[in-house]
Amino acid sequence: MLKKYLGLPLVLISTLVAGSPSLANQPIVREVSTPMNGVLVVNIIPGVGVNLNFEGAGEYIQTMIADNRSFVGIKAEGCLAVQEGCQDPANLVHLTLIDKLQLPGVTKVNSIATQSVLTIRTRDRANNRRTYLFSLRQGRPGDEAIAQINFIKAAPPPRYYDPIAVKNAEDLRQKENSLRLNALSSKLFKGLKVAVNRNEVPNYDRRGNNPIDRFILDVHGGMPLLNAATKHRIDLNLVSKLILLGS
Repeated sequence: MLKKYLGLPLVLISTLVAGSPSLANQPIVREVSTPMNGVLVVNIIPGVGVNLNFEGAGEYIQTMIADNRSFVGIKAEGCLAVQEGCQDPANLVHLTLIDKLQLPGVTKVNSIATQSVLTIRTRDRANNRRTYLFSLRQGRPGDEAIAQINFIKAAPPPRYYDPIAVKNAEDLRQKENSLRLNALSSKLFKGLKVAVNRNEVPNYDRRGNNPIDRFILDVHGGMPLLNAATKHRIDLNLVSKLILLGS
């Protein structure tokens, strides 16, 4: 039996396959995420109207076009957003079946038409526009009764982290940090050379066994400047002077 319904929108497929009276006791509410792809089938049951509610999507109705209005009544609760001076644009449409009148001697026009395509154009506060397509059908007793379809904004897709992109970003960050540290340590080395030649570094041992040398090596290796200065007991005034001389 289900083969008959393959390819129909899943959100309302139950409206076509429900045949048990126990399933049609109470009208129900459906939710549909926007943007909507394809055509949404809406069965309109005798005695039960259907609301199309766009409030949850934050959208307002601009235009509504139905290719056959001989069996279905379509009413917007409010003015259409394209109408001049519209202060209360509609975000809800009410659909109802039109009772067939049988007048003696009057030929029925399009009496066998029981479906229609409804096109609704909407827009939101940001002026984004969407188009919704509905296949309106006259339901039968026993079909599932839907009182309202709420259109809601689709949840944003989960953020996907590409491991390669993450690694490349991390490598770039490390490279930038390395370049920054190399530039800083280079200034310190150059400044130290100038200061030593001027005899401005007290007790400096040219054989290399100096706290100031170890301080610069730690900075070059990535240690924060203040931490390295504290570790090797280097005066920050001297550090500033070396950076200035090496710039």
